Amino acid sequence: MDFDVTSRVEQRGVIAGMLLGHARRNGDNFFIQHPPQQRDYVEFKQCLLANLTRQGVKVCEQVTSEGDGWFRLQPKAMPLTRVLIQRLYQGDRRVIQRSFLDLLTPLGVAIWFLDRGTRTWKKRADGTVRSLEIVFKVNVPLAEAEAIATYFREVWQLRWGLLRGQRGYRLRAGSQVGRAFLTAIAPWVPACMLDRITPSYNGTATT
Repeated sequence: MDFDVTSRVEQRGVIAGMLLGHARRNGDNFFIQHPPQQRDYVEFKQCLLANLTRQGVKVCEQVTSEGDGWFRLQPKAMPLTRVLIQRLYQGDRRVIQRSFLDLLTPLGVAIWFLDRGTRTWKKRADGTVRSLEIVFKVNVPLAEAEAIATYFREVWQLRWGLLRGQRGYRLRAGSQVGRAFLTAIAPWVPACMLDRITPSYNGTATT
C-alpha cells in the first residue's frame, strides 16, 4: 500500500506520529526499533521514510546482550525532523502539547496507535464477545493525557476516557468510540497490520 507523503503537511504528520510512537531521539534525529516478528511493519516505515526524505533508509539487524533481536532503522537527518524534535522535547523528556498534536494527520495517528495502542475483547462466560476495549498506552502525566483526550474530542469527535497506571495516564475507549476510531484510521493502516483493527467479529461488540 502506497501513501502520498509529498506534501509538507503529510510529512510533518508522519514524523510527528513516529515521534509519538516507538521512535527514540538520537540528537536532532531519531531511530526506530521493532522486534523480528514485525519485519513487514519495519519495511512499511522504511518505505515511508525513504519517500519522505527522498533518500535510502537502511534497516540494520541488532542483537542485545540478552540475546534479543531487533530491526533498527534511522532516516537521514533533515531540518523538519530537527524542528519537530525541538517542539516535542523539553531537555531529554517528551512533553506532548496540543500544538504538537495539531500537526498530526490521519496517517500519523494510525502509526502512533499501531505503535502504542492495543485492542482487546471482553468476552462472556460462553466465549461470545461482550465488548471492545481500545487502550492508547501513552503513559504521560495527567495534563498531557487531558491534552490528548481534548485533541481527539475536538478534532476527531471521539471521547476517550483516562486510565491511571504505574507509568502515567493512558487513554481508553469502549466499543462505540473504539469501533469509530478503528474505522477512521483503517484507510491509513498498512496491510501487514490490518489484523490489529479488523477482527472478523468487529460488529458483534456492544457497549
